[in-house]
Amino acid sequence: MRKFTFKIMFKAFLFVLFASAAQMMIAQEVILIEKGLDANGKPTLYNAIIGDTTATGERTHPNATYRLSRGEIYPVENGLYMDFNVTIDALDDETSNPKRPPMLVPFADDLGQLPFALVWATSDNDMTLRNLMFNAVQNPIEKSLGQNAVVSKQGKTIIDKCVFTAFWGAGVNAGGGFGYKIFITNSVFRNIQGPNAWWEADAFIAWATNGDTLVMQNNTFFNCGGHISNSNWEDAYVNYFEFSHNTVFGGNFNVLASFGVTDAIFTDNLIIDSYAMGIDTSGQA
Repeated sequence: MRKFTFKIMFKAFLFVLFASAAQMMIAQEVILIEKGLDANGKPTLYNAIIGDTTATGERTHPNATYRLSRGEIYPVENGLYMDFNVTIDALDDETSNPKRPPMLVPFADDLGQLPFALVWATSDNDMTLRNLMFNAVQNPIEKSLGQNAVVSKQGKTIIDKCVFTAFWGAGVNAGGGFGYKIFITNSVFRNIQGPNAWWEADAFIAWATNGDTLVMQNNTFFNCGGHISNSNWEDAYVNYFEFSHNTVFGGNFNVLASFGVTDAIFTDNLIIDSYAMGIDTSGQA
């Protein structure tokens, strides 16, 4: 009886072991995406991610990580609208052979229109972006995208070790997604400036949008025209807001415009020359 029980337990152990191993293999699947344009002159990035479906529309690799190559350029046409959980990343840099992060740039469609944003997480889907560079300037250089790099709605968005440059809308936009959960860490926002007014261009904006969590930690903000964090609307709120261990250098406007914060932490930040335009006699910008 004891031997029989041992066999049953051993088989059960093997079943759990193999099942766990299979699940880990699926979860860790990595798909390497080629740079540039395909044979039809269209960006490879769109079909590789959005087009990764079966004939009936299900995701072919639902748990995959889509990996880009450092030092390469990835044009984006029409924006990547993702109504599924997704991870897009690149490997960490090698100190012996340093290369810039893979760079996502806007690409004009057949009508000459550029995307409103490069990457969208629609509905309540989760998104992780790591070791990427978002550049608002079209390649080849013709004009600036001038809108947003990343739009996140109700889901959880993790942005880590990313670079945002030249946007005059926002680096990250909550996009009307009530209940957003956004974590921005170890990233750089640089030259976020608007062409029409000195107060344009925010690193993060959640205009008239209620959020659950916003964490901005260990980032560098250089020469940003507008706010670093902007939820400047009397009816908008965020339950938890953390702004810590950040460096802000230069900028035309006040750093934070977050009026409806329920619980907040603001600590260990270095802020230099953040209000370059000054204020008038009424105390307003």
